[in-house]
Amino acid sequence: MKNLPIGLQSIEKIRAKDCIYVDKTQFAFELIKGGASHYFLSRPRRFGKSLFVSTLEEIFKGSKALFEGCHIAQSGHDWQPYPVLLFDFGVIANQTPDELKADLNDGLITMGTEQGITVEGPSLESQLKALIKGLCKKYQKVKKIFFDTGYKGFSTRLLKNRRNGLLHSPHPP
Repeated sequence: MKNLPIGLQSIEKIRAKDCIYVDKTQFAFELIKGGASHYFLSRPRRFGKSLFVSTLEEIFKGSKALFEGCHIAQSGHDWQPYPVLLFDFGVIANQTPDELKADLNDGLITMGTEQGITVEGPSLESQLKALIKGLCKKYQKVKKIFFDTGYKGFSTRLLKNRRNGLLHSPHPP
């Protein structure tokens, strides 16, 4: 009998350890075919958001062998690899705005370095733009960017910090 994937949020690890996996790739394929420019996936805490983001990441990386026996493997998906930017707020320090900015800065620089792209700029926004422009130039493809808010209460802290004036936004909370 297969084991439950307790504590595993990576499709790659779940498949490698031959754990029970409920195939959600049909939904992923329908989402991909939908062609919207962006999606916001909202689900209750501990309801598989990180696993679904991991699944999308591996699909866009072209990891076809990982999905053998899953719906998407027989779907006609082209398996063209795309560079993927993943911001996992479950592991990014985010207790304070300064921690968040520092970790995002480090993450952008690391992603750029991994792709051979120099990421510079006076703000996180300019660094993200530089990374995306560099990826567009290098790959000539549309990029996939995923934000995983994780399970550490990032969204709650973000809203609380906005209400307390620690983070600024042109839109009221």
